[in-house]
Amino acid sequence: MGMVDSFHDEDAECPKCHTKVTEWQTKDLERLGEYWERGDFVQYRKLERIPEKERKREYGDSPFPLFQTSKEYLSDAPLVFNGKIPVHMSCEKCHAWLEEYAKILDGRFAEIGEVEAGVEAKQRVLIKLETTAQTLRADYEKKLSQLQESCSHKKTKWMDLAWAPVLYYGRALVCLRCEKRLKLKRGWESLRAITPKQTKHLRNKKDKENSSIDKKFRNIAEKNLRKDRELLEKLAKI
Repeated sequence: MGMVDSFHDEDAECPKCHTKVTEWQTKDLERLGEYWERGDFVQYRKLERIPEKERKREYGDSPFPLFQTSKEYLSDAPLVFNGKIPVHMSCEKCHAWLEEYAKILDGRFAEIGEVEAGVEAKQRVLIKLETTAQTLRADYEKKLSQLQESCSHKKTKWMDLAWAPVLYYGRALVCLRCEKRLKLKRGWESLRAITPKQTKHLRNKKDKENSSIDKKFRNIAEKNLRKDRELLEKLAKI
């Protein structure tokens, strides 16, 4: 028997004898033995080596297993964004062969649909949702949430929090990959005024911007003046 992936739904049941059928198998994906419950992000997780002390404590002198699944996903994108994955199982009570779909919405396992007995194997179905500004914003927020959930936050940096360039009200430890705030220092503990060096920098920056604008206006004025002189010279020759 080959490897399969599994979906778990406490509400699914056999349509013949109404016995609960919670475990559903599928061979439609990569068959890596992954297991998803309702609400889980549908993507495979990375493997990590089990520390030797922990492995011996759990499994004694047995040489296996050597690896376990970690909390990190292989990709920030789900295997299926919106669709229905064919699943199957045999009822333990009446032994009926059952076929159904595992419904995936926004990359997460939603539910097992209405179960059917004695039917042919189903095919994968992709669900096309209407695209609007609201759905795009919701999709972005969910993808960002999934990225932050799966990120290991290896590269971080303390950054200032501000309402305006000179009004600081705290500092945050931010992941440079997913931009999640990992730690936050609020209030007077971290409140600080802008330093003289920063004030000078802002003032110099503003002066440079004003100088650049003045230069542009001068160039335009000189160009228009030359055109006026050329026009007057042509009129004088007539």
